[in-house]
Amino acid sequence: MKTAILHLFVLFTSVTLDAQKALSISFVPTIGHTSIVLDSNYQYGDISLSISNLKFYISELALFNDDTFVASVGKLHHLFDAGLPTSGLISQEMTETGAFNNIRFNIGIDSLMHSAGVFEGDLDPIHGMYWSWQSGYIHFKLEGISPACPTRQNKFQIHVGGYQAPNNTLRKIILPVVASSSLNIEIALDKIIQRMFGRQIFQMMSPGPTAVAVADLFPQIFQIKK
Repeated sequence: MKTAILHLFVLFTSVTLDAQKALSISFVPTIGHTSIVLDSNYQYGDISLSISNLKFYISELALFNDDTFVASVGKLHHLFDAGLPTSGLISQEMTETGAFNNIRFNIGIDSLMHSAGVFEGDLDPIHGMYWSWQSGYIHFKLEGISPACPTRQNKFQIHVGGYQAPNNTLRKIILPVVASSSLNIEIALDKIIQRMFGRQIFQMMSPGPTAVAVADLFPQIFQIKK
């Protein structure tokens, strides 16, 4: 399985959480480091746009101390939906004491789940994150409107999916953390917008090389928010 791993070589302090203490992890989508609100207008450089839909899958979220596994956090597969603010918060009571200094997760669903036929909870196709014609999940979906789009109603639709080589778009994220029981992870949408608009690609709704190129940006857009 192809994964892109972002290794950040920095000095940081291990976090030690006492047993029964809650850990909360928030995912915060931004444009220009400003938290987004759906259907609000934003300016990025010379691009004016609004975001109408943002969804993506977070899977296998876990805490590590260097390369040693410490604990899993939340559900195995979690659907982030910007239209449901509570979906951006993952919290869990820690049942064991353990130090950790990095957090790891995938954006997307692994190939085994694609072929397993499990359509429950966050994996239910009712959420609009499954291609029935492709028999596979959409890993990341970004939609909106911009006058820069020469499309019908100026809409852009960026759907990133694909689980078979050479078009596997599952990507692993590794982020260092500092001492805190509350972690905020920023999702800098700017990089995707810059890439797609710069290349005049406003409609992407199938697996392929372009989707792979966007997926390769995932390790860059997820970062610990200071």
